Amino acid sequence: MAVRWIAQRRGPDNEYVRWGGTHYAAFTARRIEALWDGIRRRCQATNPAFILAMYHTLEAMPGMERGLGTPSVPCLMLDAHEYNHGPYRGSYMSMNRIKENMPVLFVSGLYVKVQSPERFAENVLQSCLYTDGYFAWYGTALLSFPGPGEEKQTLPGAYGRWGNSSAADYLGRPKATHTRLDTLLTQPRDTWPKRIDGKLRWLRDRMQAAEAQLEANETAQTRQAVQDAAKELNRYMQIVAQGGY
Repeated sequence: MAVRWIAQRRGPDNEYVRWGGTHYAAFTARRIEALWDGIRRRCQATNPAFILAMYHTLEAMPGMERGLGTPSVPCLMLDAHEYNHGPYRGSYMSMNRIKENMPVLFVSGLYVKVQSPERFAENVLQSCLYTDGYFAWYGTALLSFPGPGEEKQTLPGAYGRWGNSSAADYLGRPKATHTRLDTLLTQPRDTWPKRIDGKLRWLRDRMQAAEAQLEANETAQTRQAVQDAAKELNRYMQIVAQGGY
């Protein structure tokens, strides 16, 4: 009976499947918020400036962000969905949610293994202008193994940098970007670089790369790669067309 009652009160997109319906979801979120609010209070009783953060995605556990943050000391939301491509539709929709009085700073994650230094610098600017900042992952690849390709001799493949780049290729570019950012923030918002959907750009780049490989060497594998890239791009284009951000 209880399961049937919850199912009959499902919210949009059948969200009861995940959270048990809108009534129970709200109840659960309040309990989670209270739990983490108590933890935050104890931490900040020792140091009022103590900052708490959570990782991966906004509202993965609804209520947690509100418990971890206050208007004066917001919770840092270290979001991983931007790793491959920088801020995108989901980032901007999260920013809209935060504007609804959530004590959160949304910080986009940038993965240096898959982003060239040039693209990384572009995404640093986008993240700082249109979200609340950025963090680079994986930090050891930027701080402990500075030489070109040097980190690949020690770190597992997933934890390195793009290509044969050096740490300076990444660390130097944000410095110039931050200088540019300081200037942009004194100017009207309509003069800023246009907001970019990083995922859409990334998928288009993948499509172009697959087409180039097909043109250079047509095989069953390269034909399939083009089909897969086109399918993924078209699927995301349909989502983008829905707007909402």
